[in-house]
Amino acid sequence: MLLYEPITIGGVELRNRVVWPPTVMFRGDMQNRVTQESVDFYRSIAKGGAGMVVVEAVFINPIVPGLLCIFDDMFIPGLKAIVDAIHEEGAKASIQLIDPMPLFFTVDNIPMEWIKVSQGQYIAAAKRAQQAGFDIIELHGAHGYIISYFLSLRNKRKDDYGGSKLENRMRFLNEVIDGINAECPDLPIGMRLNADEFITGGNTLKQTTEIAKILSAEKGLVYLNLTAGGKHEDAVSIVGNQLKWPYARKGPHNDYHGYSGHRSMPPAYMPDGVNVSLHEAIKVAVEEATPDFDKRAKVFACGKIPTPEFAEEILQAGKADCVSVCRAQLCDPEWANKGKEGKSDEIRKCVYCNHCMDACGYGYTECLQWPEAKERKKTKEYKGGGLVITPLDVYK
Repeated sequence: MLLYEPITIGGVELRNRVVWPPTVMFRGDMQNRVTQESVDFYRSIAKGGAGMVVVEAVFINPIVPGLLCIFDDMFIPGLKAIVDAIHEEGAKASIQLIDPMPLFFTVDNIPMEWIKVSQGQYIAAAKRAQQAGFDIIELHGAHGYIISYFLSLRNKRKDDYGGSKLENRMRFLNEVIDGINAECPDLPIGMRLNADEFITGGNTLKQTTEIAKILSAEKGLVYLNLTAGGKHEDAVSIVGNQLKWPYARKGPHNDYHGYSGHRSMPPAYMPDGVNVSLHEAIKVAVEEATPDFDKRAKVFACGKIPTPEFAEEILQAGKADCVSVCRAQLCDPEWANKGKEGKSDEIRKCVYCNHCMDACGYGYTECLQWPEAKERKKTKEYKGGGLVITPLDVYK
């Protein structure tokens, strides 16, 4: 199967084309540090056969407890422990760097001082990621976060960082990439990118194919981990402007939901591979801009890819170079191994109920089909912003 053939991305050889995409797990401690439970989780995904594991979203600035951060050197030892666990199980390690943008700003009014601070935080975070031993870094340029806001056609800034010109809307991102390349010249960079924002007046394939071409041919990015939607601009605000959870359906905190959110985590009512045709169009554009396979950004397809056989069909049809599989691997971390061994019928099947997203809202991402999760749902053992199970060993 092509799914289990090696592929080299930015000089890094992956044992296969199964990727664990960045997923907030809420395994950190109250100071946003890696815990033993964090390490154990990522080890389980790597041991289950994924070729590359992209860690979290890891925040480049302070955020609520439980989420992992990288804004200070104190986080390096814990992140290194995750990298070591992933490597010990034969997979490669990437880390997604994220800036959610302050809630009291929009892209149209965020001051230049904040822009420069954010860019500096990205560059500093990349240096720490390299010190922790990550093989690749990934910039979060999708969903409802700062890079995606700058890239969006809805960015109406009047200065050099927005407006009708794509060059201006890409300036924030391009300066981040240039800064990282200057400080970490040997560090490959990938990016999470929306193929379509699914909001009125937002980016569609008309804009994103052009962005992808530039990122591959001019900026030298080594992969594009594609997604879609995850924006909240067209969603219904249930209880005002709370945390901007752009994903899926109405959750336990009654935050944003809507069609764009559903497209980022396609639920059961949507077809399998609902976003793949969009990702295929991005791949075609990237191949056009960078014909040399070894030099172009590799394209990852994502969104409701339930089985290894379905993933194989995507790859055989040339629609993507790799597949990013979250919920199916969360449901059964042995997803990749079982597919390789011809035991797909033994895979615990994700039903795309999106309980995992609801659980993330409670502060502890899990699959409802895990035996322990079923018990917790029964007893409602959720406490505050996180789920207290046992004391966690913190890496210091």
